[in-house]
Amino acid sequence: MNRQPHSVIPAAFSAVLIAALLLAAVSATAAPTAPGSNGPQARDQKPHRGGHGSRGKRCHSRPASLRKDCQGRRGHAAAGKPKRDKPPAVGVEPGPPAIDLPPPVGADPSSPNDPGPTDPAAEPEPPADPAVELEPEAPIDPEPAPELPPESPEAAPEEEPEPPAPIQSATAGSSPLRWAPPVLVEPKTIKLGTGYTHTVLATNRDYILKLPATKKVGGTWIDGGRNVVVIGGHVTIPAVTTRSGSERTAISIKGATGTVHVEGVQIDGSGGGQFDGITINAPQAVVQLQNLRVVGVRGGLNSLHADVVQPWGGVRALRIDRLTASTNYQGLTLQPDLGPIGSVELDHVDLTSVLDATTEKGGHVMWMAKGTKSCIAASTSLSNVFVKPRPGRSLGTSVWPSATSGLPCAATGTSVVGWPGLPVRGGVNLGPPPGGEFVPAGSVGIGYGSPGYLTS
Repeated sequence: MNRQPHSVIPAAFSAVLIAALLLAAVSATAAPTAPGSNGPQARDQKPHRGGHGSRGKRCHSRPASLRKDCQGRRGHAAAGKPKRDKPPAVGVEPGPPAIDLPPPVGADPSSPNDPGPTDPAAEPEPPADPAVELEPEAPIDPEPAPELPPESPEAAPEEEPEPPAPIQSATAGSSPLRWAPPVLVEPKTIKLGTGYTHTVLATNRDYILKLPATKKVGGTWIDGGRNVVVIGGHVTIPAVTTRSGSERTAISIKGATGTVHVEGVQIDGSGGGQFDGITINAPQAVVQLQNLRVVGVRGGLNSLHADVVQPWGGVRALRIDRLTASTNYQGLTLQPDLGPIGSVELDHVDLTSVLDATTEKGGHVMWMAKGTKSCIAASTSLSNVFVKPRPGRSLGTSVWPSATSGLPCAATGTSVVGWPGLPVRGGVNLGPPPGGEFVPAGSVGIGYGSPGYLTS
C-alpha cells in the first residue's frame, strides 16, 4: 500500500506551524515602545486598573525558563510602587506640614499681621474712637447713659513743647500743693478750642493741654495719653439736648496710662446746662485734681445724675488737694463701679449741697460704698474734708452709707462722721470750713499760676 501522501501532509502542516510561530516571535520582538519609556516596565509608573491579572496570564504563556523572572516582576507590581512626589523647588527645603497656631497674646486675631510694639517716638496719634461708650451717671441709676463720640474730633495743632505754668502766684495763696505734675518726656502741647473738644492722645506719649484764654463753653474729653498736664482755664457747659455724657461733662478723663494732672481750673454752671464736673474712666492712671473750683453742678433723679467727681470707670489712684464744690444733686461719688479704684486721698475739700428750684432728690455729697446695699469701698484717706448739707438735712444723712441706712458700715457721728465698717481713714466734718472756702472765687481759672508743690 502506498502511504506516501500521509507522510507529506504532516510534514507540510509542521512547516506551516513553525513559520507561524517564527513570524509571531519576530513581531513581538519588533513591537515599538512609547517615546520616553523603558519598554513594558514603563506601565508601572502610571495608575494600574486591573492590569495585574492580565499580566499574570501572560506569564503562564511564556516558556518555563522565563516564568521565574516574570513572576518576580509580577510580585513587585502587585505590591505597588510608591507614588512619586513632585521634587521640591530649587533652593527651597521641604518643611513640616502647616498647622494652625493660636494668635500670640495681645495680637488681633482678625489682623493678618500683628506688628507688635511700635516705637513710641514714631507712633502716630490714633483716630477718634467710633464706639459707643456707656457712662453711668450715678450709683443709684443702674443703667448708664450712652456716650456718643463727636462727629469730628478736634484737629489740634502741634506746637513746640512748653513747660507747665509758673509755680508761683499770689492769687492761689502761698501754701504749696501736695503733688507736683508728672515729669514729662518730650511733651506735645495742644491748644484746645473754645467749644466742645474730644482730643485723642497716644497712650505712649506725654502732653500739655492748654485751655483757651477765654471761657470754654463745652465739654473737654481727654481720650488717652500717658502723662497729661492741664493747668488753668475756665470751663462751662451750655444747655444741650444730647444724652452724650462727654458733652455734658466739663472734663472727661479716659484711657490714660500714666499720671493726669489737672490744676487751677474753674468749672461752673454759667453756661446754663446740667453737667458733671469731672468723670474718670482710666483704671491704669493716677489722677491728680488740685486747686479746683467746681460750682453750680446741676442734675436730677430723672435727668442727669450730676456729680462733682466720679471715677465710674476706675482709677489706679485718685488724689485731690484743695477742691471747693457745690451741687444740687451729688458730690464726690467714690464708690467702685464699672472699674476698680486703687486708692483715694482727699485733703482740703469743702462741698456744699444746695437746694434750688431745679433740685430733684439727691443730696448725698459723699458716696463711699458700692450701690445702696453693700459695704464694698475703695481704700480712702480723708483729711480736712467738710460737707455743708442742704437745708433740713443732717451731716449723717448727707453721706452714704448714711447714718440711717441700716447697713453694718453706716456712718457714725454727728458733727464729724466716719465709717468704721469701711476701709476709710479719717472723717467728714460739718461745713463750711472755719477759714472759708479752700478755693475761693477768683483764685483759679484764666490766668492761674500755681503756688508750687510739696513733692517734686
